[in-house]
Amino acid sequence: MTTSRTPLKAAVLGLACLLAAPLAAAQPQTLFADDFESPSDNWASMPGLWHVAEAGDCGAPSAAVTYNDPATCSYDMGAPHSGLLVSKPFFLSGSPPYTFQFDYTVDFDNADVNLSDQATVSIVRAIPPSAIFLGSWKADNEVTAPATHTTTLSSGWEGAWVTLQWSFKASGSHDAALGMSIDNITVTNSGGWEDLGHGLAGVSGVPPLSLGGSLQSGSNTSMTLLNGHPDSSALVVVGLDRIDAPFKGGVLVPNPDLLIPLTTNFAGLIYANFSFPAGVPSGTALVVQCWVQDPTNPLGWSASDAQMATTP
Repeated sequence: MTTSRTPLKAAVLGLACLLAAPLAAAQPQTLFADDFESPSDNWASMPGLWHVAEAGDCGAPSAAVTYNDPATCSYDMGAPHSGLLVSKPFFLSGSPPYTFQFDYTVDFDNADVNLSDQATVSIVRAIPPSAIFLGSWKADNEVTAPATHTTTLSSGWEGAWVTLQWSFKASGSHDAALGMSIDNITVTNSGGWEDLGHGLAGVSGVPPLSLGGSLQSGSNTSMTLLNGHPDSSALVVVGLDRIDAPFKGGVLVPNPDLLIPLTTNFAGLIYANFSFPAGVPSGTALVVQCWVQDPTNPLGWSASDAQMATTP
């Protein structure tokens, strides 16, 4: 496909006014996953009776995170109790819809005629503060045979940092049942950026660049850079081609059609959230890379991996 670069540059300049140019590729990407078959750092909090059970523990067919006492294979603690299982934050990059899926069982005390015991799962974001319930269970809709729970989030949260949270609450009356088990958790988008590599490590390694949003005019879009040198000047380089040119001890991947000056904060973070503009034709490839001034490098710069996407 051949197009004039002049209107494309004008469209890219429009993106500059909005601080970034997030576009998505066609292939879905996994944003969060855990099958509990090996240790991971995916979890910020696993209190109370939440624990990783090995295959065979209390009848579990495979390793999973469960809410019960492995000594009794029940959630009976003799008193009311609860536990909130919280994942580490992860970024909803790429395009919606986002699909949340996990395998589970939930087994409540058969004597719980008042439906006092409850389990829920939610997705939670800090900015702006909000939460969406993805599922809720009581004794009247328990699922004792392994099943798969799937929820799709259509739009509005792209570019957000989120956590997944499972809550289990018990009344303290009998509670002679297996509780809840969770396995094979995945969160995927509907398309994201292709990572082209060529990052240049700085004070905290290669600073990761995440781009989120759809290709629709006016849709929510975002850009996040982590682990840059704190309180430093930065350049977001946006190009219509890749040139892979040697630069400052690393590789400048995009043709520098547009340079957007920004600044990292005290934590080395850059974040921008805005509406996606009109004017970028279908089939246009955009390449984005972020360079940060970094005195820990001999030539004074670090760089993110470059990211590339094509408008559908």
